[in-house]
Amino acid sequence: MLGISKGSRVAVTGATGFIGRYVSEALALAGYRPVTLARSPDVAARILPSGTEVRYADILDPCSLANSLSDVAAAVHVAGVVSVQAADKVALKQVNVEGMRNMLAASRRVGLARLLVMSSTSAVGALPAHRPADALDEDAPFNLAKAGIPYVTTKRAGHEMAIGARRDGDPVITLSPTFVLGPGDGLRNGTALVDLVSRNRLPVWPGGGVNPIDVRDVAAATVAALTCVSPEDHYILAGRDNITLAALVGRIARLSGARLPWLKMPYQLALAAAALAETIAPHSTLTTAGVRLSRYYWYFKADSARRDLGLDTRPLDMTLKDTLAGVRAQHLSAPFPRQELS
Repeated sequence: MLGISKGSRVAVTGATGFIGRYVSEALALAGYRPVTLARSPDVAARILPSGTEVRYADILDPCSLANSLSDVAAAVHVAGVVSVQAADKVALKQVNVEGMRNMLAASRRVGLARLLVMSSTSAVGALPAHRPADALDEDAPFNLAKAGIPYVTTKRAGHEMAIGARRDGDPVITLSPTFVLGPGDGLRNGTALVDLVSRNRLPVWPGGGVNPIDVRDVAAATVAALTCVSPEDHYILAGRDNITLAALVGRIARLSGARLPWLKMPYQLALAAAALAETIAPHSTLTTAGVRLSRYYWYFKADSARRDLGLDTRPLDMTLKDTLAGVRAQHLSAPFPRQELS
């Protein structure tokens, strides 16, 4: 599989999102010409840096995808839905499954030299207990098929499609980042946890564990995957710390000067509370899928990515400090932001 030369056009889906923005920026800094594919080019042009090339494409419309890829050398498919809300079940399947199917078909149709697919370690598996020494790698058997979490199910379906395409001879590389943090996430996803802790709004100790990684390190490894001459079909992008969420909350509290949570809630009670919350308020941030996720330990290692892609992850405290600075800047620019936990 030949690497992609500098100066080539590289299309990016999901470029207005958290990871996608950093990937686009890293591509430009590395000498590539990023091309943003967006359903609303005018909106994307207002969000992205001046001069960014933006083209219309809808990942649910195979023809528009193929047309937008007609003169690019490679693509990075970052677009996806991250949500634990029951109301998003349809969107999860449409974007994470059908969108992946369409992207793979469009790549094959136009003959891209390389397609990088941003999957997730949620599609790889998880541990049932705090066992950092047993951190999972790319060969781990998937063990969450019966977990009952639509986000995990749809990410796994898309993940399997990408791996299968590579097995069939397509130049596809699948990247699975862990718990991504960093400045600029708009108080969503992992940043929502940092925000809640720093503002003393997390009363309950969370369960489970995670492997945090900086979004800038994810972006750098993604760009490196374009030039890797003999790449594997799948790389986990993980940081060096496999820690409990309680320990992570403690570090965030220490760095931000916040109070620690004061309440511990048994798993079954939390699950019952989430089910009630979903019945009363379908868009509640307390969800059964979110509670189920919290019982697992998402511990991973990235030996292959460090070897082949030069993955070099910065210290966790550095990432947390920058994330906190981004959260504070967000509140200064928008005193009452809309909270989203997905």
